[in-house]
Amino acid sequence: PLSGKTVRIGCASGFWGDTATAAPQLIHQGNIEFLVFDYLAEITMSLLAAAKQKDQNFGYAPDFVRTAIGPFIKDIKKKGIRVVSNAGGVNPQACAVALQEAAKKSGVDLKIATIFGDDLMPQLANVAASGVRDLDSGDNLPKTIHSMNAYLGLAGHIVECGAQGTGGIFTDWHTIPDWDKMGFPIVEVASDGQFVVSKPPGTGGLVSAPTVAEQIVYEIGDPRAYLLPDVSCDFTDVTLKEIDGQDGGAVLVTGAKGKPPSKHAKVALLFPQIFKVLSCPSLSFETGLLQKVCPSPPLSNSQAQREVALWFGVQHNDRRALQLFAGEIAPAGTGMAPGLTGIVGGRPRVSPVLKLFSFLYNKENLKIDIHVDGQEVETMVDDHGADGLSDVILYGLIFVCLDTESLESGPCTYRLEDLAYTRSGDKGNSCNIGVVARSPSYLPYLRAALTPEAVQQYFQHLLDPMEDGSQQVIRYDVPGIHALNFVLKNSLGGGGVASLRSDPQGKAYGQMLLDFKITNVPELVQ
Repeated sequence: PLSGKTVRIGCASGFWGDTATAAPQLIHQGNIEFLVFDYLAEITMSLLAAAKQKDQNFGYAPDFVRTAIGPFIKDIKKKGIRVVSNAGGVNPQACAVALQEAAKKSGVDLKIATIFGDDLMPQLANVAASGVRDLDSGDNLPKTIHSMNAYLGLAGHIVECGAQGTGGIFTDWHTIPDWDKMGFPIVEVASDGQFVVSKPPGTGGLVSAPTVAEQIVYEIGDPRAYLLPDVSCDFTDVTLKEIDGQDGGAVLVTGAKGKPPSKHAKVALLFPQIFKVLSCPSLSFETGLLQKVCPSPPLSNSQAQREVALWFGVQHNDRRALQLFAGEIAPAGTGMAPGLTGIVGGRPRVSPVLKLFSFLYNKENLKIDIHVDGQEVETMVDDHGADGLSDVILYGLIFVCLDTESLESGPCTYRLEDLAYTRSGDKGNSCNIGVVARSPSYLPYLRAALTPEAVQQYFQHLLDPMEDGSQQVIRYDVPGIHALNFVLKNSLGGGGVASLRSDPQGKAYGQMLLDFKITNVPELVQ
């Protein structure tokens, strides 16, 4: 269905630690021109920064060299595939050196380019003088800073998380075939912006309109202004069409709009706060969490549970206090309640808390250096983009699509899962939940029932109050794919490695919302 010039791109990694089976299926069966690997998230950056602090040769994802690329260097060279990755983390030079050594061992001559310029630690004085504040909390710049990196790269939103776009973590997970050989996503992109999502033939998983729609609403805020370094995307009018006759399914995606990017780059800063220890099994700690981990939220309809897990999390400024706590977990096996089973893998480890601080920084202050085989070949400054945050973002924050028709009532009650798919994820200390209607006719009823106030009430047990008393749940419309997107502020207990919760990234929030009751409606599901 695509016309004109196209390019085929496969994604073999959605996070640091993804399966090593992805790269070979794309290299040998995907007929791709580009192979991308996405390793970085806020939590990953904190781990890499901590690793580099211990050893200056670390700070990148070694799996990229050892298992993802190393065994297939000859095939990649033979097929002329270009590889693009952010595996360099906070130490791209060390990653390039390791990759060059792997190529040499395989007897392959590879041209390796490395991009520098995202590390803003050398500009700390200028950043501090600019008076930046955290985008979420409004806090001032921390006094002690662990790392500070600007977002320079872009991976396609639908494919960047690997198998999530091909049926992984899909709401109807029980309908997905061949989990043992999950296919990884391929996008064939045309010059006019349309593209087709598919996967290698003979692999597991499923590419369908619902699986792609779920991924579109994953980890987004305002769908009218999905901000990237080189473009501001508008997803509201995106449409999906399934293509017949493709092994494993394929979907044509049209209607995405691009607008000028902001003149500012988003910067992720990590700073040490205190220490924490987590465990599942009376001391006084500065911050503590005792959480009963059940499969359902308080407002669910589940009956009494026959088993339960307890999640303990504590924070303290003094590591020794937490070591004392960690030493008291194992004794619960003989000195606590009956019926305990061993779910603790040894004594819990005390770890430092690295908290995320995000801010905007003018791109004209970023000097981007491109090296090829260790030699600098180009330097650039990105001074393009719209002034400020652009009008579309400010407009999107108050954008509401009003219903103009009255809805018929009736005697039926449905669980949200009967009428919709969901997908949730994190951005700092906020969680987003995308809700995609299973039929366009369901959307008005979903919108009438799932008000921001109703969703806030449903998740009240997970929301920490806003200091300014502002509304914590914001709802956005995504009419092209018949969806709603909810952003829950202050909902992750600090988020990432700063959180003491068992779900610091909000991965289960979408599934929790599936128990929400849609009441007093006519018969919708035949």
